[in-house]
Amino acid sequence: MEEGVYELEPIHSEASGWQIRVGDKGLILSKAADQLPGTFELCPVSCYRADGTPLFTKLAFQNYWMSWENIGEEERSSNCR
Repeated sequence: MEEGVYELEPIHSEASGWQIRVGDKGLILSKAADQLPGTFELCPVSCYRADGTPLFTKLAFQNYWMSWENIGEEERSSNCR
């Protein structure tokens, strides 16, 4: 995805569970250890269970979100100089 500001929207389905839509085409989601992210997919995962399923915890998402907030703060402070 190109750099920019995107609207985030939580989405849920029985088949795929919880995901976060990023703009019109991106997704933040969890995937199994043997699956690679697709185009426009972000897959922050803290670790995998013994059976290979991702452990997508609230803490992992918060850490991921904090990294994006830090990037935004850095950009805002550099624009104010």
